[in-house]
Order: sequence, then structure tokens, then C-alpha cells
Amino acid sequence: MKIKPLYIYLGLFIVAIALVIVLDAKKGNEIKNESLQQNIPNDEIHKGLTGDQAPSKSNLRESAIKKMEELRKAVEANPNDTAKVKEYAMMLAMGHQPQKAIELFEGILAKDSKRIDILLTLSFLYYNQGNFDKAEQATQKILAIDKNQQEANFNLGVIAEAKQETQRAKEIFENVIKKFPNTDVAVQAQQALEQLKAKKSSK
Repeated sequence: MKIKPLYIYLGLFIVAIALVIVLDAKKGNEIKNESLQQNIPNDEIHKGLTGDQAPSKSNLRESAIKKMEELRKAVEANPNDTAKVKEYAMMLAMGHQPQKAIELFEGILAKDSKRIDILLTLSFLYYNQGNFDKAEQATQKILAIDKNQQEANFNLGVIAEAKQETQRAKEIFENVIKKFPNTDVAVQAQQALEQLKAKKSSK
């Protein structure tokens, strides 16, 4: 089970997906450069999109590279612009460079240790690396700032389960359901509990 994904601006998400294509290509995963034009619907919005106007893997990669370079330069020029640093770090994280992203996120925290959004992101990155202790440390920092932060409360149970602390995870999920009734995290916690019961019964 993975921690609930973070909310990401749609535009950044699209660019980051393109970046994944770029970095995969650099790792040796060959990507064909054929145009996607044949898959464009022939409607009022899309007709006439030909040549360089048509979306393709090639121009997606070019856009991603350009965006990454712009952000890198912006961060180097003004490392105190935490909005740009965060955007750059998010792209690095989604582009298979989590360690570089973590360093940038930690830099933001050094300036403002109460950034819950950054702590949530760090917890997610550490979790995906399999570093559950660091993921829990980031989550506990969130709860020290705001004990009612819903995602952090739920994530704590997910991390406990990943650490094979089944009974602790069960208690955390039960507490989430009780503490935040009729919420998305309560639904997720209930599903997590059912999965734990299923695993136990299958043994």
C-alpha cells in the first residue's frame, strides 16, 4: 500500500510526465519519435494540427528539457524563491531524481521548518525509497505542527504497516476512522483495515 499521492498542479504534472519520458530515454529506453498526429481527433479543436503543431513525444521532450533548464537557472539565480525551488524539486522527484529533490526540499525546510506541504512530500519520497524511518520522522513533524492533519494521520498507519508493525497500524487506522468520520481518509483507513484483516486470515 502506498501513501496517498500528493496534490500537484495539473500543468506541472503534465510537464513532469514529459520529463519522465526524457529521463527514461537517457537511461537507454529507446523511444520512437513517430508523430502522434494520426491519433488526433478530426474535430473543430484538433483539425489543422499538423507538423510542429501536432503533439508528439519529440516536442514533449523538448518542452520538458526547456522547462527543467528554466527552473534550474531560476533556482540558481534566486535560491530563496521557495516556490521555484519546490517546482524544480517536484520535477526532479517525478523525473527519477528523488535524492536531488530531497536535498532541495530539505533546503526549503531549513528556511521554514513548519512547511507541512514540504514535509508531506518528503515523507512520500522517503517512503518510496523504502526509508520508512525517515518517512515516519517527517510525518511525526507534521503531527507536532498540526495533530489533526488528516493525510499525516493516515500516512502514519501506512508507514507502520510497511514496517510490519501490524497491530500499531491497525490501531492508527481505527483512530483515523474515529477522529475523522465521513472523510476520504476515513474511507481509506477502513479499506486499509479490511486489507489487514484479509492478510491475517490468509495466513
